[in-house]
Order: sequence, then structure tokens, then C-alpha cells
Amino acid sequence: MYGEYLGWRGLEVCEVGTASAALHELSRSRPDAIITDDRLPDSTGPELVRALRRSGPTFDLPIILLCSDTFAIQTDDAARYGCDRILLVPLLPEALLGVLDQVVEEHASRTQGFESWLFTRNTDSVWMVRT
Repeated sequence: MYGEYLGWRGLEVCEVGTASAALHELSRSRPDAIITDDRLPDSTGPELVRALRRSGPTFDLPIILLCSDTFAIQTDDAARYGCDRILLVPLLPEALLGVLDQVVEEHASRTQGFESWLFTRNTDSVWMVRT
């Protein structure tokens, strides 16, 4: 439903059904943002987010995690999970589009003006330092 709505609003949407399919698609293209569900057939949303944050080509992409279980993941835990936003579903497609616009705009303003980056990794996060 969300993919259809975003496409109808003029966004180019690539939908895949599994985390492995997402990783394969992301090895071939670089989207402006990623939206993933917390439950995937072959993984979980948080596991996919961690994999994306540890990968060179996708470490800095804006990521929205859609969560259907309010007890498993809290919406204010986005930084802990490595994503930009966690949204509880169901939600109106218009609300998703609004948050998507915000996240992409925030990402553009964060990365503007950076000349180079130094990346250090630990088990939970990727730290980005301007040099």
C-alpha cells in the first residue's frame, strides 16, 4: 500500500520482499532513502539496518523503520537501532510521505559541506567524524 501511494505521488519506488533481496538491490543502486518493516521473511528490520550501516555504500542512507509491535521497539529508540526514524504502523500513507520528506531533507543538510569522512566502527554503531 505504501509503495503504491509513494509511486502515485511521483516517487520512484523499488519494492523487495526480503532483506537479502534488499541488500542485492542496494548493491546495484543507491536510493535517496530506505523504508523497511520490522519483520521480514528472512531477517528483522533492525538486523537489516545494522547490515546497511556497516556497508560502505549504504552506511549514510536515511532509513525509516516501520514497526508494528510497540512492545518490541520504542519509537524514540531510532538512534539505538541506527535508523533515522521509527514509525508505528498502521499509519496513513500521507504521514509516511511527510516523514520521508523530512528525513531526506535532514540528511541533505547534515552532509552538505563535508569534505571528507573518517569512519570508525564498533559492534553497535558507525561514528562519522568530519576531518
